[in-house]
Amino acid sequence: MQGQEDVPQQLSHAALLEQKGQYEQAVRIAQSVVDANSSDSVEIGRAWTLLGIAYEEQGHYQQSRSAYEQALRLLEGNSQHLVQYANALDHFASLNSITQKSELADKIWKKALRIHKQLADHRAVAKEYTYLAGIEFQKKQSGPAKKYLRQAINEATLTSKLSEDDSVFLSDTQAWLANMEGNSKSELAAYLRSLELRKYSHGEDFPLTGWNYLFAGNAYADNKECAQAMTSIRQGIQILGRTVGQQNPQYLAGEIFYSKVLDRCGMHEEALHLKVQAKQGMADLYRDECANCTVSVASLR
Repeated sequence: MQGQEDVPQQLSHAALLEQKGQYEQAVRIAQSVVDANSSDSVEIGRAWTLLGIAYEEQGHYQQSRSAYEQALRLLEGNSQHLVQYANALDHFASLNSITQKSELADKIWKKALRIHKQLADHRAVAKEYTYLAGIEFQKKQSGPAKKYLRQAINEATLTSKLSEDDSVFLSDTQAWLANMEGNSKSELAAYLRSLELRKYSHGEDFPLTGWNYLFAGNAYADNKECAQAMTSIRQGIQILGRTVGQQNPQYLAGEIFYSKVLDRCGMHEEALHLKVQAKQGMADLYRDECANCTVSVASLR
């Protein structure tokens, strides 16, 4: 058994595995930390949060909910560790959004937003605004969604130094706003910039790189450049297949995303076949989890 002093390193390793789409390995590490430690420490709360994330990414939503509830129970009221508490709130809100509890997700994200504002964390505040924009977008409330996206862009530019991931986030948000405003050329330029930044920082075989290819493909379609759209979309799907696997919610959501671009580019029969196949895969995956679950594209930006 590894010593207590190794817990932060173990959890950092688990978080890295999750970023790479290696969710089963991440679960094993985080679960071992929980099993080996009975104290109600902040690190155990973080371990429960990581378990929640990994289960959510695999589509195991009941297990994910239980893990997040454990994390929040341990972290709530700890004024010295507000960052970890807000992080758990963020992910719990994402789960509620996916499982069609958008009103609850909205309330939880706003609670996390207040904490991040209290901590003057401009990066985190910016991301909260994009999540809230996603809720408004789902409700077809374009005005509030655009307002949140502009606030996100403003907050992101207030950070003293943007990391590569921060730069991708800012570029993605600018692209999303351009899409909502009907500026397809600016949308495409921003998503291509995001893609290059993501490839530089994480390489090709990374789940979010796959999604950046999907977003770029959709932007090509918005510009009526269907040949480039198909090339980009297919590259993204292949990356998701290699990294998270074909029986993963992200992969199936990617195929549904792909089907919409196919339909817009005139390949209606192929689009319908892919959409039906992917939705059946989703139904099989979620049979014992929830009805009509979706992957929030906003949470991937």
